[in-house]
Amino acid sequence: DFAQRRHRMARLTPQSGMIGDYFLSPKGDKLYYTTRAAEGGANLYARDLRDNETKLLVKGVSGGLVADAKGENLLLRAFTYFNLIRVYGKPYYQNAVLSSGVPIKKSSDIKDVPAISTVKEVYDFILSDLKEAARLMKANVIKTNSFTNLQTAWGMLSRVYLYMGGS
Repeated sequence: DFAQRRHRMARLTPQSGMIGDYFLSPKGDKLYYTTRAAEGGANLYARDLRDNETKLLVKGVSGGLVADAKGENLLLRAFTYFNLIRVYGKPYYQNAVLSSGVPIKKSSDIKDVPAISTVKEVYDFILSDLKEAARLMKANVIKTNSFTNLQTAWGMLSRVYLYMGGS
């Protein structure tokens, strides 16, 4: 019955502005979200869904809600190394312990020049990054732009194990 739909709608936020990123707490009782501020930037609000109260937490924030930013970065680093090892290294099943792979850079220091790692070491590094990324991205985060998420981490893990050939 579409005629009476307005009476069945519930408003999650008291703001009428455009909502940016939002984050639902793991318990599902709090909604954190950003809205555009009149003075520029955005304001961060917390809405208690049980008590039906909204609080302004921070004025003039920039960026989005990135509860899992480290997980996203680890996933992207693992994705990059996975592509590098597929292009420049031998397949995993061809003696991964002795085959040369690519150097693994773990720091941002420009003077740190790592030695070339074996294919097995690179795949172990990729797996550890992806497992840590999946652990960090457990939160139920919904974003309005293209970001990585928990499902992407699990998909990448399955792809890496597929390329390892069940070893």
